[in-house]
Amino acid sequence: MTFSANASKLILKVASMTNRTARRPGFSLCELMIHGFINEEDVSLGGIVDEAQRIRAESLYASWLAEERRYNPPRPQRPQTARVLTPRPPQTTARAHTARGPRTTSTAPVHRPRFVRPTIPSPATTGLPAPSAPPNTCPPPATQSFAQTLGEKACCICRDREKTHAPYPCFHMCMCEICANLVDQCPLCRGPVATVHRIFT
Repeated sequence: MTFSANASKLILKVASMTNRTARRPGFSLCELMIHGFINEEDVSLGGIVDEAQRIRAESLYASWLAEERRYNPPRPQRPQTARVLTPRPPQTTARAHTARGPRTTSTAPVHRPRFVRPTIPSPATTGLPAPSAPPNTCPPPATQSFAQTLGEKACCICRDREKTHAPYPCFHMCMCEICANLVDQCPLCRGPVATVHRIFT
């Protein structure tokens, strides 16, 4: 009875000394948990595992690992050699272009119908007496004075209105709207008039 009690005390003393001595682990705790030799329930708060249980798990894992290496030996790795990159010639790919016909631009002048002023029948053809001219009570027309007032802004054809339009393609702004719609050629360069555009200054 006394011998058993002394033996138990000795075993507890050795166990306490073993627990206080830091042992270098053979395998990491993460590796043991991945392969299923330690469960999450075996790990207490702070990542502490019972030393006896960990030693048993490491021993089992070492045996299993030796068997795996025995039946599945690692393959020898080939020495890595530097690859020589040869430049490739540039690839030329022919793109399919849709055939387009040549653009045709019409250079023929655009003919517009000229403005025809209506002719007033004479009294001789109608048989009616000629109306007498009313007395000249109105002031003289201010056409000349208006053209002088416009100066360089006056239309180069009628000289009565301000020049606001230019023909295409020469774009000489030299006519008013009415005169621009009556001509087929530019009065300055004699070029053909395709369209007429208003110029805002």
